[in-house]
Amino acid sequence: MSVYAGKMEDMQANEGNSFTGHIAGAIRAEMARQRMEFVQVASIIHVSRATAYRRINGEIPFDVTEIEAIGRHLGVTVDEIFASAELGAEIEARRVKSVAA
Repeated sequence: MSVYAGKMEDMQANEGNSFTGHIAGAIRAEMARQRMEFVQVASIIHVSRATAYRRINGEIPFDVTEIEAIGRHLGVTVDEIFASAELGAEIEARRVKSVAA
């Protein structure tokens, strides 16, 4: 089991949809590196194109099973996706802090 997957619910509860957006951003970044289109994600996680689009844009959260399936196709682990999302959250927090200062 992923180190991060066990913490996903806690992170989402503490940060609301913000962490959902960071997970989606991490997935979008890896998709871009590998030139994967969102319609491929729909097929991988067995949802409609509209649902895949909403997940990829952070409007609705991915579940861990979906993240694992996408990661397998992208050649990355759930831990790597969560680490990327955490890094994105940290960078955003520093940016917000510097703007507020």
